[in-house]
Amino acid sequence: MAAANENNVRFNLDDEDNAEDNVRHNDGLQDGGNGQQQMPQFAIPEGVDQATANLLTMQMTMMQNMMAQMERNYQTNQFQLEKRLDNERRERQELAEQLKNRDNNGPKVVGKAPKFDLDKDRENFETWKLKWNDFLISSNINSITRAAVKEEQTKAALTAALSDDTLKWLNGQGFDPDELRKAEFIIQKIEEHIQGTTNPYVQVVDLIGRKKSSNESFNQFVTDICERVK
Repeated sequence: MAAANENNVRFNLDDEDNAEDNVRHNDGLQDGGNGQQQMPQFAIPEGVDQATANLLTMQMTMMQNMMAQMERNYQTNQFQLEKRLDNERRERQELAEQLKNRDNNGPKVVGKAPKFDLDKDRENFETWKLKWNDFLISSNINSITRAAVKEEQTKAALTAALSDDTLKWLNGQGFDPDELRKAEFIIQKIEEHIQGTTNPYVQVVDLIGRKKSSNESFNQFVTDICERVK
């Protein structure tokens, strides 16, 4: 049986089952296979001239194409959404694993390292070294089993302990950047500098043998010479 709407376009409604199918398929849309929706079949009313019939056919074709494109866009958006959610879940899992591994690297570092300034605290350097060695124990740094992690934590603590002026002096000496990542090297160079500046004979020898490093700017070289002359 055929029923006509207000525009005299008739839709096939052969029986009640077809009518229920039309309701189930989004107000008359039918499954055309492969998950795509198609417009229901329609019949051109009798007595309609060919031009009007062609226009109706074109309109219905456009509607079908539009519905097909909407379905494709929906499927694409769903795929992209699922892919993004999957990537986010994987990233969260990787981050959780990294945090777990970091926590398993050793005990948590606690406390603050004793402060040291090259100019103000040079006379108390030996006392500071005792406090520093005690800090390495009390802070749990010495309990870290992984050598790379222990070295990194020790260097970080020492950087926090040294004053800005002391760090500027270190960076101006032209030391190898790789060596400056080692706390033992830094402490050794500070100690050598203090000993050299408190012993006149050593001062003269160091001043005569002082050469500009390839990593040192000319201004830094001149500034250090002037400081040694004082």
